[in-house]
Amino acid sequence: MDEGVALRIARNAVRQAMKQNGDDKQRAIRELQEMAKKDPQLNEAFTKAGYLDLESEQSVKH
Repeated sequence: MDEGVALRIARNAVRQAMKQNGDDKQRAIRELQEMAKKDPQLNEAFTKAGYLDLESEQSVKH
């Protein structure tokens, strides 16, 4: 899975969780964690997207 696909999958999952949980971000996060435990592809997408987020933060700081 390349970075673009990972970001697309992760964004769609977050949108779905937020739509289902409204403004309750904590509940949405818990739901996303459960979804990632059950779906290896989503887990991989979150892992890659998290890495890209960290990479982006580090490039901004330097």
